[in-house]
Amino acid sequence: MKKKLSGKIKNSLSYIMPMRVKNYHSAINGLVEINITDGTKTLDTHSCNYSYGSLQKILQKGLEEIESIDSVKHILILGLGGGSVIQTIREVFHSKAHITAVEIDRLMIDIAQQEFGIDRYAPLTIIHDDAIVFMQHSKQLYNLIIVDVFVQETIPEECLSADFLRRIAQSLTIGGTIIFNTMRDSIEKSTLDSLYDTFKNNGLSVRIIDRVDKTNTLILAKNFHTHSE
Repeated sequence: MKKKLSGKIKNSLSYIMPMRVKNYHSAINGLVEINITDGTKTLDTHSCNYSYGSLQKILQKGLEEIESIDSVKHILILGLGGGSVIQTIREVFHSKAHITAVEIDRLMIDIAQQEFGIDRYAPLTIIHDDAIVFMQHSKQLYNLIIVDVFVQETIPEECLSADFLRRIAQSLTIGGTIIFNTMRDSIEKSTLDSLYDTFKNNGLSVRIIDRVDKTNTLILAKNFHTHSE
């Protein structure tokens, strides 16, 4: 019979290789894992990090590009995962903004709350919903919208549609910013170009941050214009 490793031993060994803590099975995301990696508890799939690892660093890079983040009052996150970007917003940038996080996978919400204690980062509203459906009915304007919607390594097609992108653009305050996360290996250049053009056509100023952590491309789109009536 194999002996279970203690938490301290797992923590030490995690600097050599990720140490598995627990498995979950999601109807949407498949097998997801709680691991200890470099001394930090992470949420992963078999092919990529979902929270508290490289993804957290990637989204932090996008947040570092936001001017006057202290003045941000309302933040929308589409795709909660384990909630690591919320930890970054609170602990690194010390933002007191109200955060609304939308997540389609009920299991991800449970993991974020039970494994990573995300509820401690109030004011926080977590909504169990499809991002597409949520945006169809949302009337709120946000200073910052973070789009991090993946199933494994792939962004659902509906979240790349012109209608979805238009709704996001229309949900920005004047001066508000969108951070749209993509993975370089799972998105075509033509799709990236389409994202860029669609945001531009909706009146946003757009720039690309490529090769973030060597794996991801961030699209930053800012609203300098008033909303049309």
